[in-house]
Amino acid sequence: MIHLNNLKLSFGDQIIFDDISWHIKRQERIGLIGENGAGKTTLFKTILGLQTPDHGIIRPAKAITFGYLPQEAIEVKGNELLDEVLSAVGTLKHLENEIEQLQQKIATTGQMNPAHHQDLQRLGTLQHRFEDLGGFRVEVEAKKILSGMGFTEKDWKRPVETFSGGWQMRIALSKLLLQRPNLLLLDEPTNHLDLSTMEWVESYLQNYPGTIIIISHDRYFLERIVNKIVLLERGRLTEFSGSYSFYEHKRQQMEEQLWQQYERQKEEIARIERFIERFRYKASKASQVQSRIKQLDKIKRIIPPSAQKKVHFYFPTATRSGRIVAELEDVSQQYNSTTIIEDVNLIIEANEKIALVGPNGAGKSTLCRIVAGTEKPTTGRAELGYRVKYAFYTQETADKITGPQSVLDDAYECNNQLEMSKLRTLLGCFLFTNDDVYKPVNVLSGGEKSRLALAKLLLQESNFLILDEPTNHLDEASKAVLQEALQAYQGTLILVSHDRYFLDRVVNKVIEINNGKLRVYLGHYTDYLIKKNGSIQNETVRSDTGVKATKSSSKKSKVEKRLEAEARQQRYRKEQAFELKIKPMEEKIEALESRKAEIETEMSNADFFKNQEQARLLSLEYKQINEELPLLYLEWEKLVT
Repeated sequence: MIHLNNLKLSFGDQIIFDDISWHIKRQERIGLIGENGAGKTTLFKTILGLQTPDHGIIRPAKAITFGYLPQEAIEVKGNELLDEVLSAVGTLKHLENEIEQLQQKIATTGQMNPAHHQDLQRLGTLQHRFEDLGGFRVEVEAKKILSGMGFTEKDWKRPVETFSGGWQMRIALSKLLLQRPNLLLLDEPTNHLDLSTMEWVESYLQNYPGTIIIISHDRYFLERIVNKIVLLERGRLTEFSGSYSFYEHKRQQMEEQLWQQYERQKEEIARIERFIERFRYKASKASQVQSRIKQLDKIKRIIPPSAQKKVHFYFPTATRSGRIVAELEDVSQQYNSTTIIEDVNLIIEANEKIALVGPNGAGKSTLCRIVAGTEKPTTGRAELGYRVKYAFYTQETADKITGPQSVLDDAYECNNQLEMSKLRTLLGCFLFTNDDVYKPVNVLSGGEKSRLALAKLLLQESNFLILDEPTNHLDEASKAVLQEALQAYQGTLILVSHDRYFLDRVVNKVIEINNGKLRVYLGHYTDYLIKKNGSIQNETVRSDTGVKATKSSSKKSKVEKRLEAEARQQRYRKEQAFELKIKPMEEKIEALESRKAEIETEMSNADFFKNQEQARLLSLEYKQINEELPLLYLEWEKLVT
C-alpha cells in the first residue's frame, strides 16, 4: 500500500528518524507506539506529506485515500451535524443535488419539452450511479455512526459549532468512518470518548475494510484492534507481528537478551582495555597492544535498552478515617430544568477503591464534586465521615496552578520534608526532566499543569482520594508510577478514567451512573464487564445502601428472584415487540425491496423510455421507495437493538 524508504529527519540536534524503512500492507491493523516525543505524530504527518523529511522517499500505491484524525483540537462550523458528516462524501452529495434538480425539471416541464427524453435517460443514469456508490444507504450509515458515537437524534439538526471540543473530535471521527479511506491514521482517538462509545468504536474498527494505524496509550484499545505493533524508538522502527500483549512479552525477551549481550561486550571491552593499559609501555608487546587498540576501535558498541530504572513512589501515610468515608442520602442534582442525578443513596466505606463509569455527561464529575463537598446537591444530604482528609484532582485543579514560582519550588511547598533528589525523581516520572523543573508554572501548558497537579497529589497526606480523569496527559511510564502508588494506597479511592487497563489494576468496585441512577458492581473492571454483559444469574449485586445479595447458597435470595423475574419480563416484552412491530416492519421492508428490484429491472430495459408517462411514474415511485427505505432501516435498527 505504501513504502517508506530510508527516511531521515532531525530537528536541530534531535534525531527523529534515523534511516527508517517501512512497508505498510493492505488491511493491516497497526499500533504505533513509543515514548512521548519519540516522533509518532511527526511520522503520521510525514506519511501524509505535511512534513518533509531531510532524506528518503515515500511511495504510496495508486488510488490510495488517506483519512487522518489529529490529536490536537478540531473545529468545524457552518453546517448542521448530519449535513456536516454527510459532507465527507461530497461526490454523493453532488449527485443527489443533480438528481433532485433534474427531477424538478422533469416534473415542471413535462413531456412537451424537447429534452424530456434525454432528461429521463440522464436521470436513470444518475440514479444508477448514486446507488452504485451507496447513496441510498449513506444517510442510514451516517446516522448509525452518529448514534454509535453518542449523538442522539435530537442532535442531528444542531449546528456543529454548538458542540464542545470533545464532541467536535467525535464529529471528525464520524466523518472519517463514513468516508472509509483505505488508509486510516488515528492519533489518540480514545482521548475524548467515554467507555461505551469506545467499545462501539472498537467493534466498528474490527470490521473496517481498510488499513488502520493507531497511536494510542490505551493498551486495552490496542489489544482489541491491532494485529501488529510498530515501536518508534531512538529514531528507528521495530515491528512485532501480534497483539499488544505479544509485543510486551517479546519486548521483554529482547531486552533481556540485549542486556546479556551488553554485559558480555562490556566485560570484553574491559578485558581488552586492561591488556592495553598493562602492556602499553612494553616494547615487546607493542604490536599486540596496537592490535588490541584496532580491535577496540572496530567493536560496534551495543546500546543498552532505554527502559528507565523502575521508580517506586508512595503516598504519605495519613491518619485512618472512620468506617464510613462518605454518605449520600436521597441526593438529586439539577441544572436549570435538567436532572443529572436523581434520588441517589450511597455509602462509601473505608479502603474501597471505586471506579465511577458511565457515558459522557452522565454526571460522574458532578457526583465527585458532591461527594467532596465542593458542590451542594439540589436536594438530599451529602456528608464526609469521621476524620476524613480528602484530596481532589480535576482539570480545574490544574487550572489553579499559577504564579512565577518554578515547578520544583511549587512541588516542594507540598512536602518540604522530602529529599530534593527524591522530589526531582518524582517530577521526572511526570516528564519534568533536567531544566524543565525550573520553568515558571504560569508558562506551563494545560497538559504540563495536569501532570504537575498529579505529582503534587502524590506528595500530600490524605485518606480519601477523588481523581477525575488523572491519566489523560500521562505516558505509560508516568501511568505506571501512579498505578503502583494507587495500588499501595492505604486509603479510600474514587477514580474516573477511560483507561480500562488502568482501572482493572486499581479498583475493587465499579459504580455505573446512567440516566441519573447508580448501579454498583463488586470486583475489578473486567468483573464488571462480565457481569454487565454476561448472564444476570451469575451477577453479584450490591445495593446503593451497601446491602449485599450474593448467590452463595442453593436458595435464591429475594433480590435474585426479582432480577430473574425482570429478565423474564424483558424477554417477554421483546417477543411482543417482535410480533407487534418488528415483524410487520420487516414484511414492509421486504415488499419495498422487492418492488425496488422490479422497477430496476424495468429501467434497465432498452424500451423503458418509449412510454414516457409510465417512465415518469416509475421514476417517481423509485425515488419514493429510496427515500422511505432508509427511514425504515433506521427504525428497524432501533427496535432490534
